[in-house]
Amino acid sequence: MPSSQFDTIRVLESRDDGPYDEETFGYLLSLEQARAARAGQPLWLLVACLDTPRATPMAPRVVARLHVGLRQTLRDTDVIGWHKAGVELAAALSTVPPDTAAFAARVERALAAGLKPAVARTLRVSVVRIDDRKLATA
Repeated sequence: MPSSQFDTIRVLESRDDGPYDEETFGYLLSLEQARAARAGQPLWLLVACLDTPRATPMAPRVVARLHVGLRQTLRDTDVIGWHKAGVELAAALSTVPPDTAAFAARVERALAAGLKPAVARTLRVSVVRIDDRKLATA
């Protein structure tokens, strides 16, 4: 990683070839959590996964389609990366509509539209509020 936090963020911001890896996403998520805490605002995590046996990793083609779908559905400022590498793709959201279940369903429908029907049926999207608890509980 580059030497300063500013350089790190600059390098990361220029990347648009796929979701951030789990370590980088965790780092960016911690920055977003700190920003939200300073502003007295909640931070939200959108999680997309496939409901498969034993947390089977997603195929690269599925990952690419989900990443593109999230980029097209969410704001440019939302950070997308692996929450659990290969299994849970996530996005840090500073704001969400009041009805988070309806928002998650809308995103799920948008993402499912880009997948083969058999894969789309296994797609699950949820939105959780992150507070001071560890992300593992989210």
